[in-house]
Amino acid sequence: MPDFEFAILGAGAMGSIIGAHLARAGHTVVMLARGERARLIAERGLTIRGLAEFETSVHTVSDPTALRSAHTLIVATKTPGTAQALATLRHAEFAVTVEDSWQGRGLGSAMMQAIEQCARDRNLAGMFGYVLSENDAMHRLMAARGYRARRDEQDSHVIRFELPLRDDAAALGSRAA
Repeated sequence: MPDFEFAILGAGAMGSIIGAHLARAGHTVVMLARGERARLIAERGLTIRGLAEFETSVHTVSDPTALRSAHTLIVATKTPGTAQALATLRHAEFAVTVEDSWQGRGLGSAMMQAIEQCARDRNLAGMFGYVLSENDAMHRLMAARGYRARRDEQDSHVIRFELPLRDDAAALGSRAA
């Protein structure tokens, strides 16, 4: 099941109105916002004034690559920024499992190489995966392949590994939403 029912890309007037009404109706909503707007939404929630007047809290993500999953993506950006904003969402989540008796034979490395090539062939901006904190062998493999590690904010027993696949991936991640 997705983490959120709705992800709203763009937290301007239209995105905020849509997100606030969905949250008020009981749906799980995450706003993909940036900078000061992301900070304000995280601290104060969304305030709607007009035909309906209410305030509601919503989840906020300022790094689009941190969004694990959503059932529906609503794009509420101005046309000139849409392609750039969507580009940061072109990430793939990977998962690799190697049966204990087959570990240490290079299968994890071979699978990661194939997965990375597949993602590059599809022009994805990057890829990410979650590894249990105690899985030292996978941590070493991820580090050797150039992945960045960071603690998962939602689960302290998991480390998120990320690999940008294009030169523009890191720059796009800081400008989108």
